[in-house]
Amino acid sequence: MLVDGGVTDVVPVELLLAAGEEKILSVDLSGNYPLKPKANIIDITDSSISLMLSTLTEYMTVGEKFRITPALPETVGALSFDRMAECMEIGYEAAVRCLPAIRSALG
Repeated sequence: MLVDGGVTDVVPVELLLAAGEEKILSVDLSGNYPLKPKANIIDITDSSISLMLSTLTEYMTVGEKFRITPALPETVGALSFDRMAECMEIGYEAAVRCLPAIRSALG
């Protein structure tokens, strides 16, 4: 079965380390996904996927040199494809704020 890499290798740090890379920057988009008080099956599935991605990210980023964690809105979940542009802008702003620390860590 072929599936998206995000299912089994959300952040391929281990692969990069095996390839000899030493300066690895990752972006953590797992965020904080609280379950809505009146959750339906879609909300529960979205929160479950988000929690899974968050847990996998923690396990799969061992060895990274620097991680950017943008402050995504609590209303954004793993299935919020319609808010991609907003999330990209938040990520860009987080990266710009982190540039001095990134340069120092990856120097």
